Amino acid sequence: MVNNEDDEYDDEEDEEKTFAERIVISSENDAKGAFDVLILFFVGYSCFTTLYYVAFGLPTDKYHLLWDSFVEYMFYTDFLLQFITDFYDEES
Repeated sequence: MVNNEDDEYDDEEDEEKTFAERIVISSENDAKGAFDVLILFFVGYSCFTTLYYVAFGLPTDKYHLLWDSFVEYMFYTDFLLQFITDFYDEES
């Protein structure tokens, strides 16, 4: 048997939140932390491939170009997510 009182409480709690409270991502969010680690790996990949491209030229393989485009769009996504991620200043 499912307890419906908890479901009703969750619905009421969501209704009380403003739009800004719903859209802001907590800096302590586990999914955001995992995404940041993924972006960190992409930064490392980008550093090495940039040097490789300077030395040997751009790749011509369509799958390689598709992967590089994916990495680039992940950077754009990270850039946009920074606008809706909260920040805590330890001094204040």
